Amino acid sequence: MTMVDGPRQLCIRVEGELRQALDAELNGLIVTRLPSGTELRGQLPDATRQWSVLHRLQRAGLVLRSVERVEVPEDTSSAGECPRQDRK
Repeated sequence: MTMVDGPRQLCIRVEGELRQALDAELNGLIVTRLPSGTELRGQLPDATRQWSVLHRLQRAGLVLRSVERVEVPEDTSSAGECPRQDRK
């Protein structure tokens, strides 16, 4: 996995559910509960923040399933959609 410094729209999937306290720490990310785990998506400002989020998820004991860059159309300010391969 390569992280480039600078803002990135990301989709992060983990097994399990986030505790409320952890959910609050990850403010700015959209958290969606899925049958197979939890999906977090949104913009992270730089590589330091990206790695910080991944490290925090690991410390919480969550298993990382995927990290994907999400393309956001230039004509919208949305957080972008995560690829639908895992949604059921």
